Amino acid sequence: MRFASSLAVTLALLLAQSAVMAFNPPEDAAGPVKLRLEAPAAINSATTPFTAVVMIENGGTVPVSGQVRLYGVDDWTVNPAETLPFKVDPGVSFRLEYTVTPSSGAYNARYPLHTEAKIDAPVEGRDSLHAILITEMQRPDPPRPARTEPWTPWPAGDTAFKALMRFPAHRTVWQVFGAEPHTTPVGWEGGDPVTGTAAYFNVQRNHPNGRDTLVMHPCWRGAAGTVLTEFALQLPAAPCRLTFANAVRDTQPGEPASDGVTFRVRVAPFDAPDGTFGEVVFERHTDSKTWVDGHADLLKWKGKAVRLQLESHPGPKNDTTCDESHWGSPTLYPFRVSGSDQSSPEPQTANWKTVCGGQEFNVRSEERRVGKECRSRW
Repeated sequence: MRFASSLAVTLALLLAQSAVMAFNPPEDAAGPVKLRLEAPAAINSATTPFTAVVMIENGGTVPVSGQVRLYGVDDWTVNPAETLPFKVDPGVSFRLEYTVTPSSGAYNARYPLHTEAKIDAPVEGRDSLHAILITEMQRPDPPRPARTEPWTPWPAGDTAFKALMRFPAHRTVWQVFGAEPHTTPVGWEGGDPVTGTAAYFNVQRNHPNGRDTLVMHPCWRGAAGTVLTEFALQLPAAPCRLTFANAVRDTQPGEPASDGVTFRVRVAPFDAPDGTFGEVVFERHTDSKTWVDGHADLLKWKGKAVRLQLESHPGPKNDTTCDESHWGSPTLYPFRVSGSDQSSPEPQTANWKTVCGGQEFNVRSEERRVGKECRSRW
């Protein structure tokens, strides 16, 4: 019973809210005398005047006279602005046209227009009528200037985790097999209509948990090829590592299955010629539809300016069928190497600070390699 009562109250509130959002008709009446306001429900310019019409209808048996005016709010102007007299004979309608100009600083919001009529001889006990019309300003958003970042190495820092896709200096490079590589302008995102190559940043993909994802598809239209996105970075003097997860998209009923994508992490010197494919520091071929974690150590390039490249290659068969590839949450983080041997079972650690609830906390992660298995502890 309590549930049914709560549901009834909730529905009543929702219905009441809907009624409010619909607004009452822009009219008022006293017996046979009606005041009505007509104007556009929406406008898209703050500098273009529009017409509003005030109507007074007399459905009674005696004349009705008085004064009427129209006005706005927030510096909206009305012409004529003064109060005007009116006299309406029985069975007749009185019409007044006004020119309304919105304020030049009007926001995209709802604004009221008011019309008030004072009646000389009260009608059914009322000597005034007041109608309100709500019009909505729908100015188009101003064009945003295209933001272009310089192609220069961005400092990666050495004290905290850094989401790779937050670095704005990135380019996409694709190569149709047998042809020269193509390098896009800085910040390019989208699909190439000629080769079908695609790259999209910070897209949510679930495999099954959601991650900020770099989505790429290698060249497929006309001929197969490979694609990579490269980030211009100044790596810290301290050792750092790139962590990520890989997966390929789910196929729909009737679609052929992907034979997998070869995921590679490469590193090229920052000043290498455009189109350079860097040294491979990680490689894995998978057709997994769930996230597969991976990491690439960047110890060799500490303190250097590099182009860190994430490549999605169609694999040994160069089959691009359904090869939409996902790089989940690629992240740079610093770590301390214990001993001179990177393959040592000694733990590798990362230390940083974080703030939560106004308090600062020290955080430490420890990763130890046992055989071919990598185990992490926080």
